[in-house]
Amino acid sequence: MPTVRFQLRRDTAANWAGVNPTLGPGEPALETDTLLVKYGDGATDWNSLPYSAVNLPAILEAIAGATPIADGPHTVGTNTITTVSGIITAIT
Repeated sequence: MPTVRFQLRRDTAANWAGVNPTLGPGEPALETDTLLVKYGDGATDWNSLPYSAVNLPAILEAIAGATPIADGPHTVGTNTITTVSGIITAIT
């Protein structure tokens, strides 16, 4: 079976904002300093795109703060992390 390598476009928040590219439809891009992701729609520039609903820093903070993650809702910053059997099932 052949190996496939997938690599995200990535840069700092300041560099993304300065270049302000338009990402292709569905194209993900990562801010390396904030760990936030945006997905392109093929028409909207970077500065106008919303961040993905998945907040990786909040997930990492939740994982680091509880070993294992106890069941139930957890508040991390402004996010609510819901877990069942130690597995993250929702982030709101």
